[in-house]
Amino acid sequence: MVTIDLDGRVSPAVELIYERGTPAFRGQWLDIERGLFLVGPRPDAGDWVAPYLSLEHDRSVRERLPEHGSETVEAGLLQDNAAGRLRALDAAGVEVQLLNPERSVDASFELATNLGVGLLAAYNRYVTTYCEADPARLRATLQVHGGDPQWSAEEIEELGADPAVAAVSVSFPANVVPDSPRFAPIWEALEGAGLPLLFRPTIAIPAWTPARFINYLMMSGIFDRYPRLRLAIAESGRRWLAPWLAGEDVPGSSSAQRAELLGGRLFVLIGPDDRGDIADLLRVLDKHGRAGAILWGSRFPICHGPAGELLLPGAGAADGDGPLASNARRFLAGTEPAG
Repeated sequence: MVTIDLDGRVSPAVELIYERGTPAFRGQWLDIERGLFLVGPRPDAGDWVAPYLSLEHDRSVRERLPEHGSETVEAGLLQDNAAGRLRALDAAGVEVQLLNPERSVDASFELATNLGVGLLAAYNRYVTTYCEADPARLRATLQVHGGDPQWSAEEIEELGADPAVAAVSVSFPANVVPDSPRFAPIWEALEGAGLPLLFRPTIAIPAWTPARFINYLMMSGIFDRYPRLRLAIAESGRRWLAPWLAGEDVPGSSSAQRAELLGGRLFVLIGPDDRGDIADLLRVLDKHGRAGAILWGSRFPICHGPAGELLLPGAGAADGDGPLASNARRFLAGTEPAG
């Protein structure tokens, strides 16, 4: 086993999510059904081989094709073929993969909050069931709704002890202020469960850029109030990391504070699009003594390369004792960086 991949993808058909829904969720089905459409499968991206129902908010996403085709990817990995995913991990030498949803699930945040919450609750039970094939290797990121902090906190408390659950992603809609008393139950639930936050810009309003979100948490005292909080940004740092470390548009914080946070409690998730930039990112981080901030996420099976390079970053740093693996273990377990 050689690496830990923190961005494997699932894109469950709504039929699978419906199976895990509560009676209340199923009672809202007519309202959700208006946003569904029949989508053609992407078998070369690990999809089913027959059409299925999906929820999308962007036609370009519906029609998107995988970046690379490969007959080596088994059908159904995006849906319900957990055994096939484990075979792919074995072939690539991947120790652990954290599963995150594709955009079909993210579209639930475009629904009314009560509908979105019902769909996310069903998704969370779908993904933890998927991981039951081997919860030590298939790990799940819970999806919760910033528009309903109380439900979100209860969801984290209820599912946080599941052996597969390893992280949480929270949506940040326009009316959500992360340091408001109303939002506090989510921070408290994360703190109590010891789970890290995986911040995904795709489920936040555009105003919450990675740098602005981190700055807000620093300036509002969230990191001080919740000392167990660990945060990973699921977006390449090539555009914002160097300016942020240099102190551009970071009022009220010192370079020492930013460097201390980075690699201790703050991480940056890089992926296939960053292959050519990994060396530059490492140089930026090495300058501040914080190379321990980088995590690897493959987006498999949506984005994959030829057999033999299926899930690996190809940066010479993915061996079991190397920085990408040790960084991932620290992010997931909350251990302190070496040295």
